[in-house]
Amino acid sequence: MGSVDVSLDHLKWFLSSYSDVLSSIRSRHWKIQQQLEHFQKKHNGDRSFVIIRDIIKEIILIMREVAEIDENKVSDLVLNNTTDVATPHTSQFDGITSMSEEIVGFDEVVNNLRRQLIGGLSGLDVISIVGMPGLGKTTLANKLFFDQLVVSHFDVRAQCCVSQVYTRKDLLLTILRGVEKDAVISDNLPENELADKLRKLLLVQRYLILVDDVWEKIAWDDLKPCFCDANNRSRIIVTTRLGDVAYHAQLVSDPHFL
Repeated sequence: MGSVDVSLDHLKWFLSSYSDVLSSIRSRHWKIQQQLEHFQKKHNGDRSFVIIRDIIKEIILIMREVAEIDENKVSDLVLNNTTDVATPHTSQFDGITSMSEEIVGFDEVVNNLRRQLIGGLSGLDVISIVGMPGLGKTTLANKLFFDQLVVSHFDVRAQCCVSQVYTRKDLLLTILRGVEKDAVISDNLPENELADKLRKLLLVQRYLILVDDVWEKIAWDDLKPCFCDANNRSRIIVTTRLGDVAYHAQLVSDPHFL
C-alpha cells in the first residue's frame, strides 16, 4: 500500500504544478483516495491486487491528462514505485505499462462514436460506454472527449467522475467549474442553486458532458434535470460497468458495450 501512496504523492505534485488542470481531475483524485482508504480497511486476499491494479491504471490515466506527457514515462513512474506490490503477483499487472493497449482495435469504435457526438440528430443524446473494469471504457471516453474534431464542435465541455461514493453537490460543482473555467463558484452555494445555475448555463450553449463511472441509476437521476435539450446537438458521454444504468440513461442512441 505504501507504494501506491507514493504514486498518489506524485499525482498531487502533478496537480499542483499545472494551474490549468480541470477540477474534474481533482475530483477523480479524491475518489481514488477514498477507494484506497476503503481497501485498507477491507483487505480481502488476492482480490486486493486486482483493486490495486485498477487504481494504478486510473492514476496513470489522470497523470496523462494533467501533464499530457509521454504515456511510457508515466507508466514507468508508477511502476517503479509499485514493484514491491506487484512482485508476488506480476501476472495480474500485465498491461498496466501501456495505456494505449486498451484502445487497440478501437479505431472503428472511436470513429463511430465520434460521428454520434458531432453529427446525427439535432436533439440531446446520451452516448453510453459499458464495460467491466480494465476494458478501457474511461480511456475511450477521454479519447473522444479530447478529440480535436469533438472539441471544436462544442461551445463548452466538462467532466466528472461519479464512482461509488459521491455527493450530488460535489458533482454539480465539478461540472460547473468545467463549464465556467474563469468563474469563482463558492462551495457554500446551496445544492439546488448550483443545479439551477448549471441548467441555465447549459441551456444556451452546445455542451458536451462526460459523466464517468456511474454505478447507480440514482446517480444519473441526480444530474439529469440539469441537462436541458435545446435542440442544438448537445451530447453527454456516460461510462458505466452496468448495462441497466446505460439503458436507464438512454435517450436515442443504443449503449456501446465493450
